[in-house]
Amino acid sequence: MECGRMVSRHARVRTGLNSSNPCCFVYYHWIYRYVPTGQTSSALHYTFLGQFEYAKSIVNPQWFLNISSVYFFAIYDAYENTVSNNKLFDWEQIRFLKKNYQDKNFNMPFKKTNVQGD
Repeated sequence: MECGRMVSRHARVRTGLNSSNPCCFVYYHWIYRYVPTGQTSSALHYTFLGQFEYAKSIVNPQWFLNISSVYFFAIYDAYENTVSNNKLFDWEQIRFLKKNYQDKNFNMPFKKTNVQGD
């Protein structure tokens, strides 16, 4: 019994769960590009010091405004990956439990059918 390894190689390939996620690398590239170019770290530092006018003068708004889209993409990507991983885990768990714990002679009392609602 391989209880610790629930995700098979076939399932990883099917859902794109490889050892490296390209979205992660793209996200970090964007952050390392936008933060220094937009002077975000310096502006945040001067904002904490209370020098709001100087922080506004050094920030590059064209690059600074793109940071929100990068963060929202990261949030969306994390949500999508979480949902797909949860579906994959449910599928693998059902398969594992049926294979290892369900009796071979067990008949389901109610079979699922595709019923269209009104």
